[in-house]
Amino acid sequence: MKPFIRFIVLFTAPLLVTTTGCFDLEFMAFTNPLVAPADAELQDELLGSFVVTEPPEPKMKDAGVFAFAKDQNEPRSSILHLGKAGKGFPKGFIRWIDVSHASSGEINVKDSDPCFATKIGNYYLLNIPVGENDEGDDETKKVTQWNPEDYDGYLMVILKPTKTGFTVHWLDEDFFKSEITAKRLAGKFMTEKQKEEYKKNPENKWTPFTVEATTKELQVFFKKNAEKLADSEALMILKRIE
Repeated sequence: MKPFIRFIVLFTAPLLVTTTGCFDLEFMAFTNPLVAPADAELQDELLGSFVVTEPPEPKMKDAGVFAFAKDQNEPRSSILHLGKAGKGFPKGFIRWIDVSHASSGEINVKDSDPCFATKIGNYYLLNIPVGENDEGDDETKKVTQWNPEDYDGYLMVILKPTKTGFTVHWLDEDFFKSEITAKRLAGKFMTEKQKEEYKKNPENKWTPFTVEATTKELQVFFKKNAEKLADSEALMILKRIE
């Protein structure tokens, strides 16, 4: 697998900014998805339009998953549209369009690269392809078809159904670290020397650790530990627009 050079994805992680102004965040990447992309089934329950709000007391102001206002400290509202990825992508792929309205009156529209979902128990896991060759936020290079060779791994986000929509959660990294350390899940951590080398490249904003389990192994592990997977605090709340 190629090195994870770029993790610029629309599901932006909470960024921990150090006093030097650099990003310093350890996060989890997956070598394999929960289902082969070509075999992914469309999860109709995820389709629709949603009002995006933040939990009452989030860990960090505007640490959000779907927050795209130009100034992240500026109050804004956001509408998320989830739909089929369409022509050029496997049948199970979806993409989202986020429309955010800043208090200044400015409107921002952001169209995502496609991803696909897997249902585990009552939860939905979004498999988000990322890699050295993906175009991230570059709107001039919108992805128009699925090319597996452009990606070398995945991020994952959990959507938990509620009576009115979904809450969005990152996976519980501490749980996954403990499982890798106990050798109950295949994965690896960077050595301190590797971390230092990795951070020398200014493109590398985050320090990853990698889950290397196969797709089949992940399915077994996720089903067995379904109630332990999600971080307890929601990043975002999605309320369906009827």
